[in-house]
Amino acid sequence: MGTGVLKALKIIAKYGLDTFPGTRALCRIIRKKELLLGYHPFKGRIKGIYTRTPDGITLLTVRNGLPESELKHALACGLGYHLLCPDPGLYLLGFRDAKAESRVGAFAALLLVPPAAYAGKTAHPPAELARVGRIPDHAARLRTLLAVRYKV
Repeated sequence: MGTGVLKALKIIAKYGLDTFPGTRALCRIIRKKELLLGYHPFKGRIKGIYTRTPDGITLLTVRNGLPESELKHALACGLGYHLLCPDPGLYLLGFRDAKAESRVGAFAALLLVPPAAYAGKTAHPPAELARVGRIPDHAARLRTLLAVRYKV
């Protein structure tokens, strides 16, 4: 199993996520992980920015006015960067960084649809999973792939 999947399973167990987490649950986890959260009116494809400074300050800034599904995904991805990318840096949410994005994408997809919430949904196509879980279609497709690949 990849590191993103393993880290997501630990967070799911630690915070007792047995259903689709809403924005409040995600924000609660972000606060517990001492990640500062802010909002900004970004333009274009930028959905958010995760920043880790050399002195350990971590900040997730998310675009104002995102639809609920995109907001949940941005929060989950920001948390994923926080937990999976320990080196100082700046990560743009909405752009692809092949190595980090693969781990973070898997983390976010699994966090947004925990195994207990996915159970019984296996017969549903990804579009239905996206609708029920209020997550982006691409995250639902990835979650379906993770279920097949890792049986989670």
